[in-house]
Amino acid sequence: MSNNILKITVLACMVATGTTSCNNTPKQKAIEVEAAKENLIEAQENVIKATGDMEQARIDSTNEYANYKRESDILLKRNELKIAQLKAKVISDRKELRLEYENKLNILEQKNTQLKVDMLDYKGVNKTEWEKFKLKFNQDMDALKLSISKMAEKNTD
Repeated sequence: MSNNILKITVLACMVATGTTSCNNTPKQKAIEVEAAKENLIEAQENVIKATGDMEQARIDSTNEYANYKRESDILLKRNELKIAQLKAKVISDRKELRLEYENKLNILEQKNTQLKVDMLDYKGVNKTEWEKFKLKFNQDMDALKLSISKMAEKNTD
């Protein structure tokens, strides 16, 4: 992309110089050539800056994903630990209540595992896709956290 910009700039300078050179004196031609050189240098500097800006944006995007993934992994591990603690604390006397409770905990565990898989499998293409993924992931994470909290409350009753 930056090469195209550079080519277009050079071509524009050449065309401008060519069309104006027919009726100009040597002094005017020299001034126009100097202006074209300055425009070319400025265009090259803009291309270099734009390339640097694009690289920085890519690095920022990668860092944002890595930080989000790290934070999500911590939350998912907390969920995993909380579910394991709840499974260990099953205190119901009646077998059918205990089995129902364990089944619900297994479902929560599966949801937690699915969130881990979703995070590992994410291969976003652009910032919009990333924002959509984060929104859905956060909603699912909040719903799971709420379900785990409700299960913990039921266990203490």
